[in-house]
Amino acid sequence: MTLGHSSFTEKNNARYLRLVKRYSSIIQGQFFGHLHSDSFRVVYNEVGKPVSWMMIAPSISPRRTSDSNNPAMRLYKFDTDTGQVLDYTQYYLDLEQANKLEEAVWQPEYNLTTYYYGLSEVSSLALHNLADRFNNADDAQFMKYYRANSVRHATSTCEGVCLLNHYCAITRLDYREFHSCLETAAKALASKNGSPPGLLIPTCSLNRLLMATLPALLICWLLVASSCSSLDGVWSSAACIISCWRFAAGWMVTIGDVAKLSCVGATVWKAASVLLVSAFSCSL
Repeated sequence: MTLGHSSFTEKNNARYLRLVKRYSSIIQGQFFGHLHSDSFRVVYNEVGKPVSWMMIAPSISPRRTSDSNNPAMRLYKFDTDTGQVLDYTQYYLDLEQANKLEEAVWQPEYNLTTYYYGLSEVSSLALHNLADRFNNADDAQFMKYYRANSVRHATSTCEGVCLLNHYCAITRLDYREFHSCLETAAKALASKNGSPPGLLIPTCSLNRLLMATLPALLICWLLVASSCSSLDGVWSSAACIISCWRFAAGWMVTIGDVAKLSCVGATVWKAASVLLVSAFSCSL
């Protein structure tokens, strides 16, 4: 996915992946460009086994956006008898330095299988194991990957959703699986940061629930208040609201924090609980 657009239509993307899986035993590698970034992709079969890989080389031409890149060229090393890719060397041009010196000085950035990534071989399994380490934001390998992704041009950090986008793009080439990966990973990230899984309530469902329950609670309170024997009873009911507010609000803040409800949702739930407790108190 680049600039919000798919590289293929969903139909042709799925068809391409089926062909790659079918002939993965004879495909030595897949080589792509155009994205102006340094990345790779892993293709899995129906049982989740990595069976093929794609290398995405950055471009010589930089792109003048927030996701721009330094110019880059790549030299692959492969076995001429088998076609097996053994390694590659990534070269780059520090564009800012070149403009200052008014001279283009190309230099090696890294080798794939050396200390940079430390791969023992270029294979779908090795690249899968590398991508699997990206799940851990503290792992230095992702930081190396992200630095290479823009050919040493990026100055910002990549955490949270940014990291998830890279991981899911590398490991989920089917568009539906990609979006599912983002949703699943986002929930896992929320859980890791303190949100218990399964307690996240969709906004639309919460709104419908509130719309259905609040009128009933309000009517219940009004009926109880009107049943009081005198005006003093009504004022007593109002006093109940004030006296119970702190008690009910405290409980609902706790529940809201646990469930990670939205601020508006938590506030409305607190109001609903106050009405309920007040009606109960007045009836007593």
